[in-house]
This record gives sequence, structure tokens and C-alpha cells, in this order.
Amino acid sequence: MRKILTYAEAHEIVSPMYDVLADCIQSSFAEHLSMCDLANQFGRPVSYENRTKANIIHDHLKSHVAEKFTNSKIFEVDKWNNIFGVKVKDDVFIRFNKINESRKISCRKTNQYINYMRQGEIQGFPASPTLLFAGYLPDENWTSIRGIYLLCPDNEDTLHWSYELDRRNSSEQLSVFERNEGRKRKVKLKLTDEEIYQTLNIKKSGTNDSV
Repeated sequence: MRKILTYAEAHEIVSPMYDVLADCIQSSFAEHLSMCDLANQFGRPVSYENRTKANIIHDHLKSHVAEKFTNSKIFEVDKWNNIFGVKVKDDVFIRFNKINESRKISCRKTNQYINYMRQGEIQGFPASPTLLFAGYLPDENWTSIRGIYLLCPDNEDTLHWSYELDRRNSSEQLSVFERNEGRKRKVKLKLTDEEIYQTLNIKKSGTNDSV
């Protein structure tokens, strides 16, 4: 049965990955910009559709993620039922997607997608890990990234929690969507790392250790 980790529980497991995941996404986005520039050197302008850009970024992401996480006893990098991602032991599974300003995933609404968003059972998928997204939000012109988030979905429309991985231009680090009498209350936290540890009652450890 799949266990849905709180942010505090997930943080203890995946915090060493934060910087590496953000770097993989930033590098893949930068490489897609270089490819777009290269395409325009053939003597005529080329305008890629946003879906094409997202596919280029995703293919580069697969290369970066495999390079960073493959040679480890903790991480497993592979495709499960044609979904690329990183499995951290039997605790967490992370896949990669573009997101919109509402932090919703840009993806075709297949049955597999719905089951993933609902933390449900998926054929050919590990049964126990919490299902997460590492999502990036491009600007309107796809020239830079506005935010990179780790997202824990509750269903197609809502999240359990989200955490901003790249906080250099951050206005919000952590959003927790708390259940209250059958309803969800969104709590936004703009805190320092020390305050996040205190708020979530997490003991600070070596979160920047290499993976």
C-alpha cells in the first residue's frame, strides 16, 4: 500500500537531492536554449512549439539525472511503464514535468496520469513509494525558469505540499496544504532554512552531502 509522506518525512529522505535536481533542470533548460539558437543558424528562423521545447528539455533531463544518480545504492534511475524517474529506495518516486503558474502538471490526462496524481496503483510501477514531481515553471517566452518545485500531488487539482528547490529568486519556499474538517487549507511559508527546520520539527543534518 502506498504511504503518502508529509513534507517533513520526505525532507529527511530527499533533501540531499535538492540542489542536484535543481541543477539538472537548470542545465537541461539552458541546453534547450542553445539548441534553439543552433537551429536558427541554418539561414532561416525556426520557431519551436512549446511542446517540442518541453520534450527537448525532458530528454536532456534524462541524461543529466542518469549521470548524477545512477551510480548509487540509494537511487534507481529507469523507466517504469514508460515513465522516467528516480526511485529513492522504496520511499519516494520522482518524475519530471513542466508546470503552470498554478503548479499543475502539463501532461495529457491519461488514466495513468490520473492514478499518479491520486497516488494510486499503476501497472508496472513500484507499489509503495510516495509519488512526487520535480516541476519547472518557464517564463512566457521560454527564455528562463521562474521556479523549480518538488510537488506531492493529492489528486488532479490539489497538492499535499510543494517546496521550491531553487530559491535564488524565491518569494515562497514551502506550501503545505493541510486538511481541516474535510477541507484543505493552504499555508504559505516564507522562511529561512533554520525557520523551516524549527517549524516542521526537523533536526538539521548534513543535507548538502553528495549523492
